[in-house]
Amino acid sequence: MEKKLSLKTKFAYASTDLASNLMWATASSYLMYFYTDVAGIAIGTVATLFLIVRIFDAFVDPFVGITIDKTDSKYGKSRPYFLWMAAPFAIFLPLTFISPNWSDGGKLAYAYITYIILGIVYSFINIPVTSILPRLTVDPKQRNTLGAFRMLGAIIGAMFVSIATLPIVNALGGGKTAAQQKIGFAKIGVIYGIVGALLFVFAFFNLKEHVDIKNEKQSVSESLKALKGNWPWLIVFVLFIFEKISNTLRMSNFLYFLKYNIGRPDLIPAMSSLGLIAICVVIIIAPIANKFGKRNTLIYANAISVIGYVLLYIFGEKSIPMLFISNAIITFGLAFSGLLFVMTSDTIDYGEWKNGVRAEGFLSAATSFGQKFGSGLGGWLAGFILAIGGYNGMEAVQTTSALSAIKNTYIIIPLILSVLSILVLIFYKVDKVYPQMMIELEEKRKNKFAQEV
Repeated sequence: MEKKLSLKTKFAYASTDLASNLMWATASSYLMYFYTDVAGIAIGTVATLFLIVRIFDAFVDPFVGITIDKTDSKYGKSRPYFLWMAAPFAIFLPLTFISPNWSDGGKLAYAYITYIILGIVYSFINIPVTSILPRLTVDPKQRNTLGAFRMLGAIIGAMFVSIATLPIVNALGGGKTAAQQKIGFAKIGVIYGIVGALLFVFAFFNLKEHVDIKNEKQSVSESLKALKGNWPWLIVFVLFIFEKISNTLRMSNFLYFLKYNIGRPDLIPAMSSLGLIAICVVIIIAPIANKFGKRNTLIYANAISVIGYVLLYIFGEKSIPMLFISNAIITFGLAFSGLLFVMTSDTIDYGEWKNGVRAEGFLSAATSFGQKFGSGLGGWLAGFILAIGGYNGMEAVQTTSALSAIKNTYIIIPLILSVLSILVLIFYKVDKVYPQMMIELEEKRKNKFAQEV
């Protein structure tokens, strides 16, 4: 029987996504607002920036994954990147939240360069968070537990960023004007960058790649073979695209929705505290997934989110209590999305079982490609729809069409994507074959090792 992972290991794994969200959640929640309302860049220009940068970033990910697969260090394949990329994390997060007093063209060029580099740094430090999981344990129940702890770290990070960032920005900058927030965002970038880097160093020293899988360095063509017939991976890839489009739309429009549609920006901390619901979900996610399977659990979770979106659309702008209730329901459903990372590990095993090729880095990176593509498309959609609606970040009051655009991006599109996710999940079948698959894989590995000896 495989040794049970220690609590320190679980918290170390959680710290990786806690750190990641100091970067990811901050960029997803506030970068569009920073560009439009603080730096004064036009919303349409920002929409194009988000699309180009994130799509470029997405195409970087497969190369990052191949680099991980080729890595052969005394620390393992994935783990060393937590140490190597900690300093770049601390440097480029604050640089992204600086807007120099240059011309409009210079300011935009600076935004492109820093955002692109930030995305590359994020790829090199976050893709290993997924690729290391199959080497931490082969036990599906322990993987579910680690996935739950990772989700716990992500939720705490995202919730803290959502609740605390703007008040801290205003405090550090000395006020709420664009000039004051400009100073505040630069300072908080430094704080988040240092804390995030330290958390990754903590993860480096407390995670070990226990599962000894003898797979030699692979060429690009060999890595690509892991995709052949790997339909479960394709399904997870699509689900990540849907999830990231939805998540980016909600996070990008969260401030706008409360500020303009509800007229209550003061509700931001209270609304953000709904993340506590997601923390409660983390406690039950592993036993539920163990009982019903990851696929079925995600189907039920998306169905719950759909109910929340419908209630939010009908009653959210009319009643503050219903605004909270509907968002609480949505948060509960979305909190189960962390299972997608565990499913990614399962598809890595599936690729080895199906094709005899194990490509943890490449498949994790290819999945990350889906996340980045979805995030880029979501960011572009958020800006594009708001631009079509006539949104102007320099105006205190928005037009009816702008308010409608905010509502559609915050509610309608995420609702549609939750429905599509349910339909796609129906075709995911790995949960049924996983036990037998792992038995056969272990036999193949033993036979291969015996032949090599």
